[in-house]
Amino acid sequence: MSNNDGDMEEAIQQSLQQLKEDLERQEREKEEMRQAIALSLGKPIENLTPRETLSLTLNSGVKRSNDGQSNSSEQTKRQKQADMLTYPNGTVKLTHVKGFSGLDYLTIDQVIEAKYLKKALMTAFVVDMNFVEEKFPSDINVCIVMHNRPAKSFQISPKRVVVNPPMKDEKFGVFHSKLMLLFHQSSMRVVISSANFVDYDWNDLENVVFLQDFPMLEGDPAADADALPKFGRDIYEQLYLMGVPISVRTELLKYDFSKATAHIVASVSGSHEGQSNYARFGHTRLSSVIRQMGMQQKDMAAGPTIELQTSSLGSMNIPYLKELYLSFCGIDTFGSEGAIIQKEYKKTPGVPPATIVYPSNFTINNSRLGPGGASTICFNVASWKKPSFPREIMRDAVSNRYGTLMHSKVSHLRNIIVISNIISLRSNSTLLPHTIKPYKASKDGSHNSTMAAWGKASMSRDSKQPKMVISNWELGVVLPILNDGGDDKHICQGIPVPFARPAERYLSDQEPWTQDLWP
Repeated sequence: MSNNDGDMEEAIQQSLQQLKEDLERQEREKEEMRQAIALSLGKPIENLTPRETLSLTLNSGVKRSNDGQSNSSEQTKRQKQADMLTYPNGTVKLTHVKGFSGLDYLTIDQVIEAKYLKKALMTAFVVDMNFVEEKFPSDINVCIVMHNRPAKSFQISPKRVVVNPPMKDEKFGVFHSKLMLLFHQSSMRVVISSANFVDYDWNDLENVVFLQDFPMLEGDPAADADALPKFGRDIYEQLYLMGVPISVRTELLKYDFSKATAHIVASVSGSHEGQSNYARFGHTRLSSVIRQMGMQQKDMAAGPTIELQTSSLGSMNIPYLKELYLSFCGIDTFGSEGAIIQKEYKKTPGVPPATIVYPSNFTINNSRLGPGGASTICFNVASWKKPSFPREIMRDAVSNRYGTLMHSKVSHLRNIIVISNIISLRSNSTLLPHTIKPYKASKDGSHNSTMAAWGKASMSRDSKQPKMVISNWELGVVLPILNDGGDDKHICQGIPVPFARPAERYLSDQEPWTQDLWP
């Protein structure tokens, strides 16, 4: 190893040790805060609930840890001397929130690493153009894909192109995918998250982020998209369907996706009909990925339990909850075996074994930002009051960073765990080759727990073919990981869980937060 390599290794170890010490200090301060709260309430610390901690944290005298940005920036400076592959195997992190520091949290600057950037693509539902100019150097090409109608692409400056993707119709649905392709000096970073491209989502709200770095091919670029590994083909397909210029899409042909650790799960606004199309997008795509990974759950009577944490909740009802449940279990409801399971399961009375984790009005009112900070946390009173809404499965969503509002979308199924859209799958009987550890996977992305996001599956009356109708564009990944003995509160080793578990039932005088409650 050269002297330069030795210096780099030493710098990395020093910065990681510093971050470890920061995290340990933060945990000590958090424990001291909980001890102070328990003392003030006159109860044992182990009996404190997340709701009690939340209500007293903001007014407590316990000092929070600093943002830790100086250490983080120093780590970036040391680690990226030579454009290393920081995330060669894919990882999941949480966005930075002012007032908190830790190994699991990333700032937008750490994600982009503008110093090494040659060009970029970014997509989001909400885009602050001033934030774009602040975070991306003015001398590099940036393609910005964002929601608007009608579908079109146009130049807004010599180095900026805007694309508005096609929508199913003129009234319903939004472009909600959050993707960044960051072309660095000798690698490309794929970032899929739940965060819009606004300062608010990267500094005040809690979001979840998947990242993986891919090196440039050593030889010639791939001949075309069909020559790419599946992960690269799926990203290319998304860009094509969005209407991204070919000059941007062909950049993907230069990179090596052979070590991709994730499966793309996307929703594309439209009606996708036919045996080869209906399972390409939405919850039927998730179902096919789960089957591909060998995680299918056929025993509905034994019943995996699902836990759906979301920042937006539409007109949920029991039939649609059952539809989602079957796909989360890997059931192809239009296959011969799946059709039988679906038919029988529809007759089953009551709701699936599920909970919906969504903030109560108490949680929003006691957050650091208050009701004014909850404009992107969406539900309405009319849906809540419908007799068909499964009220009994609602649970409160309290962030582990007490007082923080969550824009993440997280769900769990006993053998399938979804975190922001992160989904983890566990099986004690399915083993990875050459290992005795259980096999799991995680999913990260933009899907909320709504029909608009995941789509509605049915059989076409005209063609007698299965079809999937989706209003929104969404994007997520399913990421295989190893279970290394993580506890239930953190779900799995290496995957940060945003909210306090187990999620508590609403109190008798509480209701879910709805935008109707904000004057």
